[in-house]
Amino acid sequence: MGFGLADGTVILFRSKNLINSEWKESLLNVDKTAIAHCLFTTDTGGNTHMFCVSRNVLYCYANCSQKMELFKSGFRHCDVDENGDLICIGEDGQTIYSFSPIGRKEKEVWNFEGDKMVIILLS
Repeated sequence: MGFGLADGTVILFRSKNLINSEWKESLLNVDKTAIAHCLFTTDTGGNTHMFCVSRNVLYCYANCSQKMELFKSGFRHCDVDENGDLICIGEDGQTIYSFSPIGRKEKEVWNFEGDKMVIILLS
């Protein structure tokens, strides 16, 4: 579980078992601007990755520890799809991007006319 703060810090809570284990708390200095989105995904190997979106940049913490910058822009809204990829509406409100925990999926960028406000993922 993670909480993004206005100063660009994320408070990350980890536990092996949510009911019987103690929680381990970590502070991550992600960016200098507010964290707008903090989302988690799990890959096919069972590794958990955390996406952090600020007003300026998108980061992925591979295995919730190794910081990677994925994109130099903020996003209006983000969500994780059924494949564990991050889907984001760009700041322009016109472009939708797809990211895996290792980077942007170059062929998965879409433009549509009109502002996009919400992403609803149906599986």
